[in-house]
Amino acid sequence: GIDVESVAAVDARWDPALVLHTDEQADSPRERALAWARKEAVLKATGRGLVVDPSEVLVSAPRDPARLVDWRADEPRPPMIALADVDPTTPDHRAAVAALTGDDLRVEAV
Repeated sequence: GIDVESVAAVDARWDPALVLHTDEQADSPRERALAWARKEAVLKATGRGLVVDPSEVLVSAPRDPARLVDWRADEPRPPMIALADVDPTTPDHRAAVAALTGDDLRVEAV
């Protein structure tokens, strides 16, 4: 699964109660866009999408390497998942990719 988020769009329409768990924090618009991109990538990789409550899928803090921290949703947790940030070509977007694998992901620009 992959997701790309516009920092401006997330900033304009962000509702932390719908996206963040109370154990998570994302302070700036860039951090919020990255948290959302990480969660969406995970949910897309599982094939469940927004059937799963994004606030129940905890990802690492925006300043930390991307990873799934916890799965608190009622739906079954994926047996394994790898998550990586994608360096956007513009500073006004944040992106992440997730795959159902136990291997580390490495994203390279070509």
